[in-house]
Amino acid sequence: MAMIDVGELRTQFRIPGPSTQPEIAPSNGDGSHRPSADGNNGKPEMTNRLRVLRGDHAWSQAELARRLGVSRQTVNALERGKYHPSLPLAFKIARLFQRPIEEVFHPQWEGGQTAG
Repeated sequence: MAMIDVGELRTQFRIPGPSTQPEIAPSNGDGSHRPSADGNNGKPEMTNRLRVLRGDHAWSQAELARRLGVSRQTVNALERGKYHPSLPLAFKIARLFQRPIEEVFHPQWEGGQTAG
């Protein structure tokens, strides 16, 4: 089994490492914070090919959910881009479809560009 270089993943997908400070949304001046204009606090929007890959296998959302050990609602939210998976779940999905993770998930950075 190939080893995963976490540092390389962080660099490729611009994921902050443990020593970086967390991003803080701009303040409203009253101590509360407002989200960025895109609603993501400057974080990339994530797109994925989950619906296409699921269709290639003729699996229902319920069947994919069963294989992943999650709810059907989770699969639905993933497909609609309303939920971003944890890293372990993202790797589990990629392994299930026998694809590299970057063939399943695509971060959309500012300006609509994908990483990589």
